Amino acid sequence: VIHGASAAKKDITDNRPADLISSMTTGTDNIMKLAARNKAKVLLLSSGAVKHGGHNAYSNGKRASEAICHAYHVQHGLDVNIARMYAFSGQWMPIDTHFAIGNFVRNLLRNETIEIKSDGTPVRSYMHGADMAAWLLRMMAEPVGFDIMDVGSSEEVMIGDLAAMIASRSNTGIRWRFGTKQDGVSNYYVADTKKAEMKGFKSAFTLDYSIDKMITFWRDNA
Repeated sequence: VIHGASAAKKDITDNRPADLISSMTTGTDNIMKLAARNKAKVLLLSSGAVKHGGHNAYSNGKRASEAICHAYHVQHGLDVNIARMYAFSGQWMPIDTHFAIGNFVRNLLRNETIEIKSDGTPVRSYMHGADMAAWLLRMMAEPVGFDIMDVGSSEEVMIGDLAAMIASRSNTGIRWRFGTKQDGVSNYYVADTKKAEMKGFKSAFTLDYSIDKMITFWRDNA
């Protein structure tokens, strides 16, 4: 069983926190009941927000979901693998939501000034979607008992530098514009890949490659 369902939109996190946590915990409990009845292995798609997201409704809901999974592992002996998901890039990634890399690519394709909704100093990392899929498939296949592992890249990039990388792909010399430092936004959101590396997990694609694939895909499919 792969459980990855949860609302991640900022307006729900900000304006309906009780509804969000209730839906996440109820959904996870229902999935774990199903897994217990069928003695099925579970892969929970959690979030790096558990470690870096503070105490908003989304990160608290993910923490609660992890705790529910652990309780079912203890009580029913279920095999549970938890993937703490970080940020991703590459073709098929959306360019019309609240993800910075997608918004920057959209600005590029529209020949617009890249709008940075911060002072550019927050640090992020981006894993190519194909690497993410390969890691999750391996996690689903391997018996673990109970384990938690970050799924993402450890290659750090400041948001301002990311904007510059994407702007450099422009033929018309588009620029980028900084906003102001935002309260409640994690300054550091980067996967810790030491456990993955010890297990032999590797990433095949660089951030530069991933950005190029993302631009090409959306230029052809906009």
